[in-house]
Amino acid sequence: MDMDRTRFRAQTVEEAVNAARAALGGEPDVAATRMVPARGLRGLMGLREVEIDVETAHEPSVRRPRAARPTGRPDGQPAAGATAEAGPVSVGLSAVVERLRQARSTVQSDRPDPLVAQLLSTGLDRGLATRVARAVPRGNRRQAPVSAIEAALATELGGLVSGDEPYAPVELFVGPPGAGKTTTIAKIAARERARNGVRLSLLAADGFRVGAIEQLRLYADLIGSPFAVARTPLEIERTLAATPSPILVDTAGRSLGDARALEVAERLSSLPGVRTHVVLPAGTSLRQAARLLDAYGERARRVVITRLDEGESIAPLLPLLAERDLTLSYLGTGQRVPDDLERASGRALAHHILGPDGPEGMPA
Repeated sequence: MDMDRTRFRAQTVEEAVNAARAALGGEPDVAATRMVPARGLRGLMGLREVEIDVETAHEPSVRRPRAARPTGRPDGQPAAGATAEAGPVSVGLSAVVERLRQARSTVQSDRPDPLVAQLLSTGLDRGLATRVARAVPRGNRRQAPVSAIEAALATELGGLVSGDEPYAPVELFVGPPGAGKTTTIAKIAARERARNGVRLSLLAADGFRVGAIEQLRLYADLIGSPFAVARTPLEIERTLAATPSPILVDTAGRSLGDARALEVAERLSSLPGVRTHVVLPAGTSLRQAARLLDAYGERARRVVITRLDEGESIAPLLPLLAERDLTLSYLGTGQRVPDDLERASGRALAHHILGPDGPEGMPA
């Protein structure tokens, strides 16, 4: 008898063995078991499945005559102590089941977690996505509501946000042109006036952007906040000393090649009682964000992310902020003053990353 091998694939070892039983009849003689990439789109997503080799016997097409061997007994039975002719060794099902049980833990651990894959699709890095998935019991992941996943992600991101911290004497906002510094300051001041009746002081430390100065002056007039303009570092320092705190300071949005603007920001950041926020649009690339954070130095410990309404995921920026031990202070979600601004919190971050309906494919 010659032996052939037939391969069967399935999600689990048991399913593959059952498929072999149905196709071949009887108990399959499993010769090998392995994990292989799944077929089609599932394979492109990184999913894997089980493949088994089953040995089947068939009659050879040509038989060669073989000389009869003496058996030592007239009836053809083996003599005492004689060994029967060796043939194909059949592995019993019990041995196969034991082998499959030993391999099951490896098979299960190698199988990609669907929830991790869905979280990766939001832009989260693998380490964070894995930690969030582990916080949701494995048996409930397929039915896990968005709220449970959002809560797990919010907990993981809790150490990256400032929450409702008290104002520093001087809150300094720096960043590239068009990042939203002036609008962010106006939102903060208007929110504080509307919610708590507090008038925060505003300072335009910008001798370049006439339009930005007038825009901030208009907001200050509308909410009744003290407002001043200073153009040189010395003038800025004198104004800060004479203005009631807390005070929000708007700076010029200049390119990284503008040494003067960076010098002003660095000088102000070094003053006592100053907390510096780097304002970054949500669509800033990792490379550009790293360059900006490098340019503004070690004293810039807070980050404001704006333009979340433009559809850019902020998830790719989070590992960079965590690596540098920076803290998110505010999230800007649009142009409306003061509505489209919120204090950064784990819950707010998770909501913006996952979206209102959660990761694609998850139940609401």
